Amino acid sequence: MQEFDTIVVGAGITGLYCSFRLARRDPGRTVGLFEASERFGGRIETIDLDGFLAECGPMRFEKRRQRLLMGLLDELGLKTRPFTPYAAEPVQGPRFSLTPDEAGPAHRPHTTLELMKLGILRILKDTPWASPGNPDDPRDAKHREWLRRLAEDDYASMRRGARLGGDFLYEQGFWNALSDVLGHGAVLAIRDQGTFFHLIPENPNAMDWIVFWLRALSSEGEGDASLVSIEGGSRALPLALVRELERRPEQVAIHLRHALTSLAAAEGGKIRLQFTRGAETVEAVAKHVILALPRGPLMRLAGCFSREIQRDLDAVFGFPLLKCFLVTDAPWWTARTPPHRNASLMPAREVHTTYRESDGKGMIMLYTDRPATEFWKVYVQGEAHDRAEIDGSEALKRQLLKYLGVDLQDPAGRQRAAGTVTTWAIRDWSREPYGAGAHTWRPGVRSWEVLERLRAFDLPGSNAPVGSVHVCGEAYCDYQGIEGALRSAESALQTVP
Repeated sequence: MQEFDTIVVGAGITGLYCSFRLARRDPGRTVGLFEASERFGGRIETIDLDGFLAECGPMRFEKRRQRLLMGLLDELGLKTRPFTPYAAEPVQGPRFSLTPDEAGPAHRPHTTLELMKLGILRILKDTPWASPGNPDDPRDAKHREWLRRLAEDDYASMRRGARLGGDFLYEQGFWNALSDVLGHGAVLAIRDQGTFFHLIPENPNAMDWIVFWLRALSSEGEGDASLVSIEGGSRALPLALVRELERRPEQVAIHLRHALTSLAAAEGGKIRLQFTRGAETVEAVAKHVILALPRGPLMRLAGCFSREIQRDLDAVFGFPLLKCFLVTDAPWWTARTPPHRNASLMPAREVHTTYRESDGKGMIMLYTDRPATEFWKVYVQGEAHDRAEIDGSEALKRQLLKYLGVDLQDPAGRQRAAGTVTTWAIRDWSREPYGAGAHTWRPGVRSWEVLERLRAFDLPGSNAPVGSVHVCGEAYCDYQGIEGALRSAESALQTVP
């Protein structure tokens, strides 16, 4: 049986970061890093498609707001490049009945993103955190400065104190709150045509999701400086952390293909963990255990925890995210094609194109959440989907051409385009072993209290003097994505002596 000072379970970005920080902080500490799969990075996955880097997971980051991530990239010597800012199309079609103040000027109607911004401004207008601008005009220049001034302390106090109609916003769903300040037609327009992740069908915790969008909207007007991607693909980040860990073989032991099945209190205030490696059972012991796992794997371990911790683990829910890619020798777009072109005409949330000047090839990506995930996921062929499926279903290729090629009006044009496709791929994060693309908080949850309990607690029957089990990661954080994972990790690490 192996024994470590600290065991980290999960080699996604959170687990890699925790292992890296622990090893750097204390050269005498031994760390065991255990991962169920054969790969590092978790939901960070970059694949090569005919020379294009296809981001199956996170692809854009807020340069000014995401300070932990930007600092880590600098520390590891990784560079960034500009990414397309958030965008949306004007509301299309007569089926959405908007009031005059929701529709915007006739010559320049409000986009769906502006409609959602309008809703958030109205939700907050009678709170201490209201914008000084006109809450009925999402284009008022005063909103931009207000959004940029909001700080982390403001977000924290909003979570605890913001109300709408006398009720705390954290007790409400985001859909419910929007419906209190916008007409049903406006909410439907956002839900059905919004080329961004509003999560209206999931109806998350209103206050936590409003904070997410206040951060995102704070980059408005910054142009190419606001959002960035990582040079070499997002995979460069976990790979750089793995290289750092591999430089410390006497301190950090890495174990792939080890799935955690149980953990329990052991003698001397320690924790005993059981893993499966194929047909073999492996045991290990540690003083502290960091569970850098999403909700799904943690809920399968629920019997190891107290009732209170079980409830805390269920305070979040996962939502599906899916991406499809298609590469062609004869793209019907150029380097100047704007993002989300025709996105509202297909089962998708976002559409992004890349054009390579050197050889005239192009890659187009479709990115979506529910309900369109239900349309595309049937084209995943393999039983196991622990990585992107490349050149799989021919039916998927036909459907991608049908929708992504809406500019190719006639069937003959689409047939000719089919002959130019060199490769295609699909990644459905709702499939096991991940079970979700991302997570957010349920309505009614006091997320700050849950986070405080999860950062350090004891197992039933433990005689450890302090909390020896720590849950962290994207699923349980006060941000989203990689930045949220890093913030959660830092909070947990503060409780590991």
